[in-house]
Amino acid sequence: MTFIVAASLKDCAILAADRETFAVEAGASTATGNPARKITKTANGFITASGFVELLDPVKQRFTQENPETIGEMLEIIEAEQEAFRRRHWYTSGTADWIAKTSWKLTLPMSISGENTIISAAYDPASSGLLGISPGTAIFTFPDAVSESEQAIVTARINQALAKEDVGVVISAIQASVEFLIAQGRPVSREIDSPSTRFQSWLNSTPMVLAVLLGSGLNHS
Repeated sequence: MTFIVAASLKDCAILAADRETFAVEAGASTATGNPARKITKTANGFITASGFVELLDPVKQRFTQENPETIGEMLEIIEAEQEAFRRRHWYTSGTADWIAKTSWKLTLPMSISGENTIISAAYDPASSGLLGISPGTAIFTFPDAVSESEQAIVTARINQALAKEDVGVVISAIQASVEFLIAQGRPVSREIDSPSTRFQSWLNSTPMVLAVLLGSGLNHS
């Protein structure tokens, strides 16, 4: 699975995903070393996820082509493609588990307490809804090989950086976390691209959206 960090600051949403890809055979995932960019820019922000490319790409393509603006429209696309994937693979053991582990993360323009801003959000399969990530917090997805103790170290490092409310500090913490995971022998890529853009939303505000693509390294993301 992909290493993903989705975080919100007061005026900035950060979405980070590594580029390593995996081949799945007999239920086991093996890193391929073939890099793939996993964050897709849409009219209203960015979207990424981990899971089977056959499920991920149709959702990303529809977000790009249809430009969903409301949460309902976004959920409709995700759920429709998940159902289509389920029907194509109804006979395959573990299909429901793979759908649940897809871990969609995206950025959303929002109005909070009367102020226009942008936040990161995560799809929650249990409620079939989007969970907004409050400013100063983050949600993570880790490759299966990353242990709980390693996850705790990464989570603590990035949460400490978020408390400083500085984008540069958070990006540095993500970079340091990548190096830490690589040092532990985990399948996470090293190269980092960090394009940023001013985002003109339908709220007529201009908060910054920063998409960070961690990379080195297309069967399954």
